[in-house]
Amino acid sequence: MINPRYLGFLTLLRGGQYWVITGGQFSVDTRRELVQSIPEEGNSPKLRYYSKQIRIQNLPGYRALVSHSHLVNLLRKSYANYLNRKNIQTKFGLPHTESVKESDWLLTTMILTRWIEDCRHIQARPVILYIPTVENVKHDQNIETRALDLNRKMQGFAAEHDHLLLINLQAAFAKYPHPETLYLQDGHLNPKGHMLTAEVMRHALRL
Repeated sequence: MINPRYLGFLTLLRGGQYWVITGGQFSVDTRRELVQSIPEEGNSPKLRYYSKQIRIQNLPGYRALVSHSHLVNLLRKSYANYLNRKNIQTKFGLPHTESVKESDWLLTTMILTRWIEDCRHIQARPVILYIPTVENVKHDQNIETRALDLNRKMQGFAAEHDHLLLINLQAAFAKYPHPETLYLQDGHLNPKGHMLTAEVMRHALRL
């Protein structure tokens, strides 16, 4: 059992399969400088999603229906699983091949560079934790995908910054018997997945 510990000298950035940050609060202006703005539904897919969920959940009678109808809850979960599968297939689905856009990668590196500078300022070591999706763990790693291109770029970026530590869970998860048992149905890690993550991090951080 690993006891929780507060490590004030570390700053952790947890990332999934989709490294590139698009839309939302940050953009690159014509002078190639990082600009922060207030997210709006027009430029933030996540904000659009949450705004839609708020409208749905505030419909008259919705909460009472969800509280008392097993059928409605079954339909909600089925539709959520469908959207999750569709999202994964769109981003990482095989056999589609795609490389990351240079404009997206430029934005990502500028955000990360600013973050690393902030970590130096507070005397903390920046740590990026890469958590693969179950599809990525199970797929043939020799097949070229957008995810592999992104991961290669991130590993190259980390190699250029001595102060940055990249912890990649891909190998540990791929070696685990039946890696799909490390995940919940919605794609997040379950307790076993978190325990394996903690073990990998403990060794990487030499705790």
